[in-house]
Amino acid sequence: MLQPWRAPDHIEVTELAGIGIPTISGFEYRQFHRLVCETEFMIGVCVREPYYKPVPQFSVFGDETVMLSSAQGYRGKKRSFVLDMDAHREIGRLNHVNITESPMTHQWLSSLLYEGSDKIRFISEVKPIEMPPVMFYVLGINSPAELRVLDESGNTTYIDASQELLRREEGIAGSRVFSFGSTTLAILPADGEYTLEIAGTGAGIVTLELDVFGTKQRQTNVNSIEVDQVSSTTRIYTTLSEGKLHNLSLDNNGDGKIDTIIDSSTGEVSLVVAEDTVNEIPRSTARSGPVLRGSGEGVSVTGVVAGLAVSVSDQEDVLLEQLLRQLYEALIQLQEILRTYEFEN
Repeated sequence: MLQPWRAPDHIEVTELAGIGIPTISGFEYRQFHRLVCETEFMIGVCVREPYYKPVPQFSVFGDETVMLSSAQGYRGKKRSFVLDMDAHREIGRLNHVNITESPMTHQWLSSLLYEGSDKIRFISEVKPIEMPPVMFYVLGINSPAELRVLDESGNTTYIDASQELLRREEGIAGSRVFSFGSTTLAILPADGEYTLEIAGTGAGIVTLELDVFGTKQRQTNVNSIEVDQVSSTTRIYTTLSEGKLHNLSLDNNGDGKIDTIIDSSTGEVSLVVAEDTVNEIPRSTARSGPVLRGSGEGVSVTGVVAGLAVSVSDQEDVLLEQLLRQLYEALIQLQEILRTYEFEN
């Protein structure tokens, strides 16, 4: 209805739009996996099932709510200005809602009304728009899990879903965090180093994804790591630096010890077993991957059973736990073989 509208010729139209804040510009469908569980032969068996869901795509040419292209709605004669909200962070945080509250916006309006200087800090009429090079990380966590990110100074960015109302904490400068149904997304400046703490909230498969985007680059996926058999006691730790995720350390039962390592490049899973070892969980450092320290002799035998790396020491209870896990994996494989046989016959 408003698209064909034009202001009278004697009225000058001027508009101001915000840029520099990561803003959803579209969606891309990606494949994920979930566990579908059922009971067969008196044994509960879970199988992986693929499904698709939309993943938000971000751009810096927006104000967190709308893209700059929305300012192109009015096609009559006009003057167009942009406010760099990313640069504005040094004096205050802006978004779509409070753009009119900035003192720079007030100065700009005064200059228009009283024919003052057009040179207002952070505001420009330059076309095409040029922004300083900037890059962002997009961390995606598909439930059942919650994500907490810490920077080198101990500042945190996360969503607290334990209360009736979601609570957002964006303590890391320049960060944003969003919740889309069962997915949590954290956007972080790519010039930082971070520690990630992931807490399981139920049974299922958790997928951790890392994308990058910026002024000169469209959003691109860098890492996608799946963690099987997550439960409400699972804790996952890793670090993010120099554009990549480092290996994942898993505390499977919440006892404060690392049980499993997942290679972030290959997805290979290794069980960690060391005699008298206390595997320390990283809390504040993001300069390297999680560190495992212990006083024992370490692993005595390493092998591969049913496609999973197994480390064996003389701790009988740990060995029993490993064997039970391998038996579970073998049962899943056996079920798939039986289903294939029934289908072919």
